[in-house]
Amino acid sequence: MPKKSTDFGTVTCHESCYILKGDDSLIDTGDMQLIGEHNLKNALAALALGDQIGLNINTMIATLKTFKGLEHRLEFVTKKDNISYYNDSKATNSTSTITAIKALIPTNQDIVLIMGGIKKQEDYTPLFTLINQHIVRTILISKDATTFAKQITHTIHTQTLQEAVEIAESIIDNGIILLSPACASFDMFDNFEQRGQVFKDAVGKIS
Repeated sequence: MPKKSTDFGTVTCHESCYILKGDDSLIDTGDMQLIGEHNLKNALAALALGDQIGLNINTMIATLKTFKGLEHRLEFVTKKDNISYYNDSKATNSTSTITAIKALIPTNQDIVLIMGGIKKQEDYTPLFTLINQHIVRTILISKDATTFAKQITHTIHTQTLQEAVEIAESIIDNGIILLSPACASFDMFDNFEQRGQVFKDAVGKIS
């Protein structure tokens, strides 16, 4: 809740979250294209900065309702037969994948995660814990899949990203399929952009 009439903040009422300026409600966050606590914080910061430099509040709110974010960053790809597909190929470390999963948990849907690649020199334990608590199946690809499989329950190892998408689609009748690798892409792809595009192309081929 904002402390001053010029401050931006949030309030939750009847299971809905609203962005406020002072006491004035500006938007139900459910009307925003972007999801996740991290994007909400970014939206508040953008509103505050825009307000300081004189941008029109209504224009900024209209933008929040239509802005879909950047490609490969928890990007909503499409929804087919009650399955939503998200491309988070930019997630090249465990923290980014944790952020993506936490953004999707409030949907209360089953989540199948596709991850793997060249792991970073970091502690993946918090990610493994979150996966084991909230992910119904993890499909592992690429170089360090075997290492991850030792720490994650309910895994499948595939050779290609295309095959991972096909298997993920066969696992759930409704829910979310999330590509969020938590790893670098260079063992299989030129960069994370190519990895994300291969994922989207594979999703596009699903009938």
